[in-house]
Amino acid sequence: MFIFTHSDHRKFTVVVLLLWTLHITLAFPAFDPPEIDNVSRRNEIYSIMTSRATTGKSGGKSSTTSGASAGAVNYIIYPKKTNIKSKTSKLTATLKDFSKIVHTEESKYVGILFWEASLTATQLKEVKASPEAGSVLVAPTKDSKYTDPFTHETDSAPKIQARQQIKQRGATADVRFFNWQQGHKFTDFANNFVYDSSAGSDVPLYIVDSGADLTHPEFTQIASKASWLFAGDDTTHGDNHHSAHGTCMLSKAAGNTLGVARDIKPIIVKVALPFDAGRYLQGVNMVSEAVGEGSGNTRAVLLMAWWYARGQTEGTVNDEWIAEITELLNSLTRRGVLCVTGSGNGVNIAGSPNTVAFGYPAGLALGPTPAVPGLLVAGAVELDGSIYRRSNRDPASVFPRVYAPGYEGMLCAGLNRANVASSGGTSLAAASTAGMAAYYLRLPHLGNEVSTPARLKSYLERNAWDRRTSPPRYPALWNLVPYSRRNQCIVQRQVKTTHGNSLGNGTGAAVEDSRGDACILDTISSSSSTLVADAAAETPKQNTLTQPKGKGK
Repeated sequence: MFIFTHSDHRKFTVVVLLLWTLHITLAFPAFDPPEIDNVSRRNEIYSIMTSRATTGKSGGKSSTTSGASAGAVNYIIYPKKTNIKSKTSKLTATLKDFSKIVHTEESKYVGILFWEASLTATQLKEVKASPEAGSVLVAPTKDSKYTDPFTHETDSAPKIQARQQIKQRGATADVRFFNWQQGHKFTDFANNFVYDSSAGSDVPLYIVDSGADLTHPEFTQIASKASWLFAGDDTTHGDNHHSAHGTCMLSKAAGNTLGVARDIKPIIVKVALPFDAGRYLQGVNMVSEAVGEGSGNTRAVLLMAWWYARGQTEGTVNDEWIAEITELLNSLTRRGVLCVTGSGNGVNIAGSPNTVAFGYPAGLALGPTPAVPGLLVAGAVELDGSIYRRSNRDPASVFPRVYAPGYEGMLCAGLNRANVASSGGTSLAAASTAGMAAYYLRLPHLGNEVSTPARLKSYLERNAWDRRTSPPRYPALWNLVPYSRRNQCIVQRQVKTTHGNSLGNGTGAAVEDSRGDACILDTISSSSSTLVADAAAETPKQNTLTQPKGKGK
């Protein structure tokens, strides 16, 4: 037997420590960057040599890698549309060999949607030659131009019985429009907007757009419930659009005084500038991943109030993009999400008449066998129910099947916490339609009528009605509140803020309007005295037909 003495133990310990030090030195050699006179270039090389691939959660499996060679250009690479779910391994390996993948957008439900990669001219040629590659386009930058969605631009229904209703005094005309019941006059509700107190309570409403300014007074009821997702590198809360498009959309869907479903749960999916179609696709994929598995029962609404014409340079809309968003939207529908979009404002797009919804996502619902049959498309109308002159539509096939106000001058929440007059368009109509879908979903008496996205879509379409008496038809939405001279209700009173004067009678007592409606007072804040609508000035002409002049573009 070998016995350690005290001296032997000390010698053994020293040997072990020496061996461990040698192991560390061999495994992790000291990094010493080469001597370079140019300090900035030395720092650059140091950064490249010490960088590691980083993985960041996006929609599905999404990764980002830093480092681009001199002379390389960033490209968006879509797999061939027949290879969405498979056969991308060789192209993935090629891009990894180049070590130039900047971003990979992948869906658990669809597969790889696209890569963004920094490629030299030689590498680009090799990628294009791959049988797994579809479209390859130059990736937009923050300075790229983008299309501005603002300027781009039945059965007898059951009635709400024995439920508490909320009455908003001094509502704008486009909001009161939704109270306009068939067989009655627009003026029957006077200056009031009456709605069911369920107000779309906690229905998840995903909005893929430019973000939103949740500090705006229109969002005091829902701001605390909001959550965020980010498509691209802009991870700041707020709105990155020069006219606050996303903020406007949220206000028309769910604003305190401008919306139709005022208690929803907003999920803001902020798309980074320049709002290219690739990043928009990423935003929709993030919704898909966030929703997860589902039984098919209606559980959320998705608003896509953006519109891309096919072949736009900045939009990168191509066969692969169309196939991928088709897969995503059909998958979302199967998992319980009603997807809503606008028909688009095509009058100023070269070579595209505004009588056909030729852009996307709207075009996916067009035709006898639509690619996405569950997609609800909204067109825009004037206050009298006539067509908004720039709203895409196909009267021959009665498309779209639902409309909502989208005329010029409508108020919506804008920049600097103010309410502004919009330039009109189908984005506004789509936002109100998405809000109305959430509102219908929480009406308890509807039950099975709205239990799946297909049924909810059908119910919205069946209860829309044409405010005019002559064709073509433009059936517009109604919030199912029947006219009554004595609606038991809560009056929503706007109180004075730093942004405007008070509305209502300014007291906390029960009040009666000129029709003798017994009401209880509910106090909320308002952002602007301009919300007081002049009923006489905004009364639409009854049963008139206004046709757009010329074909437009």
